[in-house]
Amino acid sequence: MIFLSPKRPLVRIFKQCMPKPVLCWELPMRYLGYQGYLTKVILRRARTLATLGAILALACGSFAVVVAALLPEVSVIHAAAPAADALHRHPGVRSGDSSGHVTVIILDMSGSMAQNDPEGLRCTAANAYIDLSGPGDFVGIVGLDGNGSGGPHNFGATVDYGLAPREMATINAREGLRNAILQKSNQCRPDSDTPTYDALSKALAMLSTATKGGTYTGSVILLTDGVPYPDTNGQINAIQQDLLPTFKSHDWPIDTIALGSDQSFHPFLSGVASATSGSFYDDGHGVVVGVSPLNITPFFLDIFRLRNGRSPGPTIAPTELSGGVTARNFSVGQYVTHLDVIVVKNNPATKVSILAPNGQRIPPPAAGAFVSTDPHYAIMSLDTPQEGAWELDVSGTGLFLMDSLKVSALTLALNSPSTQGALALGEPFTVSAELSNQGVPVSGGHFSLSGTISFVGDPTTTFTQDILLTDQGGSGTYSAPVTIPITAPTGSYQIAARAHSASEDVLTAQIVIRLDLFPSALLIGQHGPTPGSVTVAATEWDKPLQLLYSLPIAAFFSSWPLGGLPAQPSAVVRGQVELGGKPYGDATVAGTATRQGTTSRIPVTVVNDGGGAFHLIFPSDADGTYTLALTSEGAYNISHGDLTHVTRLADVTLIPNTTAQRLHAYLVTLAYLLILALLLLLVRYIVAPKPRGAIISTPGGADEFARARRPQAFFSPSTVDSAQMGLDPGLRFRFRRGGRVLVRGTAARENYRQAGGDVPLTWFSAANAELSSSDGRVRYSVEADGGRTTSGSAGSSDLEDGRYDARGELVKRIFGSRPSALRDADKEADSRSGHRRGLLFRRRQPYENGEEDDETGYRDSRSARASRSAAGGRSRPDRDDDDLDARYNRSRQRRSRERDDDW
Repeated sequence: MIFLSPKRPLVRIFKQCMPKPVLCWELPMRYLGYQGYLTKVILRRARTLATLGAILALACGSFAVVVAALLPEVSVIHAAAPAADALHRHPGVRSGDSSGHVTVIILDMSGSMAQNDPEGLRCTAANAYIDLSGPGDFVGIVGLDGNGSGGPHNFGATVDYGLAPREMATINAREGLRNAILQKSNQCRPDSDTPTYDALSKALAMLSTATKGGTYTGSVILLTDGVPYPDTNGQINAIQQDLLPTFKSHDWPIDTIALGSDQSFHPFLSGVASATSGSFYDDGHGVVVGVSPLNITPFFLDIFRLRNGRSPGPTIAPTELSGGVTARNFSVGQYVTHLDVIVVKNNPATKVSILAPNGQRIPPPAAGAFVSTDPHYAIMSLDTPQEGAWELDVSGTGLFLMDSLKVSALTLALNSPSTQGALALGEPFTVSAELSNQGVPVSGGHFSLSGTISFVGDPTTTFTQDILLTDQGGSGTYSAPVTIPITAPTGSYQIAARAHSASEDVLTAQIVIRLDLFPSALLIGQHGPTPGSVTVAATEWDKPLQLLYSLPIAAFFSSWPLGGLPAQPSAVVRGQVELGGKPYGDATVAGTATRQGTTSRIPVTVVNDGGGAFHLIFPSDADGTYTLALTSEGAYNISHGDLTHVTRLADVTLIPNTTAQRLHAYLVTLAYLLILALLLLLVRYIVAPKPRGAIISTPGGADEFARARRPQAFFSPSTVDSAQMGLDPGLRFRFRRGGRVLVRGTAARENYRQAGGDVPLTWFSAANAELSSSDGRVRYSVEADGGRTTSGSAGSSDLEDGRYDARGELVKRIFGSRPSALRDADKEADSRSGHRRGLLFRRRQPYENGEEDDETGYRDSRSARASRSAAGGRSRPDRDDDDLDARYNRSRQRRSRERDDDW
């Protein structure tokens, strides 16, 4: 049970109640008795709370007074600026690119600068570039100054300033680099030669290190007043061949600035800028006449805006000061999150200030405002500037101009075309830009996008074309097709896309591309070369022809039977490379194909037909429209090693081969097979062992195998039948390498006996044969051993050792002639022939002294032998035998003597 008393504090009551919640329902009833006590407690607590409230109200009022008093000092910062947190970098705010940029500035310090920039305004312009930089911006300096010796190719070496790119993240870093330039250049004083090659080489090395393998983007600013010196032509050629291709491959543009009245070196600087997609500036075409900071400094500002992702803000044209205060207004829109106001003046004594819409004046610096000054410029950088009308006040004498760079809460990115490579004049391409707000695409009617493409390769030549970008799909990507005519100048073009709202130009995105009169690959349609679509029919051959002529070797011979068409279903599209509307023969073309509705790339074979003509072959196994992505490259003086990329369309239809095409293909294929068989037989005839040696009949004489009449020798070069030797049919001899001779019986083998028995039908060695006639009166033996061996020879001649069979015998058998040695040896018996037979034709020789031809005598011998055989005997009359044997022995002895003479 819980007891309450007026002396017990309420807290103790609840502490006593909590362990026993079941009894706590009595608390309200029992507590009513102490109402007077509670009233006193409540009144006491109320007085305390009232006191605290009064103190709090007094404090809030005092704070409001302080804030109201301080409000003008902080109102330069727009309180409602959207998306500003991500861009609060001072200075050097970058729009849409937080990866960082590396800039190498090459400042000409050669002796000629004493006439073209005596005041050192180039160093002032470089300082402005440095002061605009901030976190993520890296700047390095190379002095273009040398003594004319050393360096690459002995062109001369630049003086090493030791100012490698470093980050401009702090005021100390920026001031330190500015002071280092003055110290290293001896207060920007002109000195000696112009080793441009070594300066660009050092800049290339700096970019290679500072960009960290592509982590940061990079560019070079080359400011000079003349051509490279010494060895001007050598340096220019080396720069074009050695350095510019490397700058282009890394997408590091070189922006060039020409100083002075001499314009002879402008083509060199313009070419360097155009080759690397950079911009060319000439102070002779600045906003004012003569050498002035109003000309040089804006060049650096424009380069900074382009390379660091800024948008151009409000500007004030060059204005003459009268000694008093000159005021001009400019507006800041609602989407601006950072603004750099740059006032360039030609009189160091001129004073500059700006007045915010709320009445605050800068300088002095305020919260969110930074001021940087130089004798020839003043830069005021404002974070989240107040929206409204601002005022610029300039007092003094001379000239001034105002430029400004801004960053928007929105992001505008130019996605195409790419800055790498180059585009061809006269070829269509697409300009596309994406507008977004904190990564979310912005579409609809609130914003509109327009743009221009302007030539920036030479200030003396102007070309500008307007672009209207539209968001067709409502995705936030605005695009427009663009074609620059072939009559436009070649070189660097700047594409600027601008986003507009109802009240302001919100922001601008810019890129520099290169357009040149490159060789362009066109497809040939019904009316000649065209950049449009062409219609192509692909022939589909029978499967046997496809399989045969798809083989690697057979494909080489497919042009005749298939009429120049591929074996597999493939489209053949003819084209022409043109340059300036005329055929161009020094180009190379490559490409790939893609059928619409698919993503796989199809390889394309490009065949050069000469004179700029070519034809494309690519597999097309289905009907449809194929997109051909073609690249062409011309000579270096035309394309500077760049490739021209174009897209063409081909509508392909598969058709079966016609009857005439099919008949022609099979007939030619048959002819190919016959020729192939003939070639194989000829090779076999050449490499096969030829008949050599002789068969000796006892009694009787020797008959040479090589003299056999073999009408089938081309098909059976290594076999001789006995009937072809003038003997009875029944034996067949086969000749192997190494002088081996095999023999077997034929269908008429009953005319011969082997060791008293039948002649086997299988091959056996003739060296071990015991052959005889069927009646046993005549015995036969084969003399081979690489040729006929005579009793008086210690070796063998070319004919005897088989070497003659591989060389001269082939000539004899094909053309019907014999080597001179053989004609001399057999002159008495053989060379007086009426004709000599060969594989291809016969050669006729005149008879001498009325002697008979050897073949005639040989034929008569065979006839006599055959007649004797028919009469039942194998022997010959003594006169015929003696005459034949004498002729044979004389021939052998003469050849043996000639062999001995040779040895």
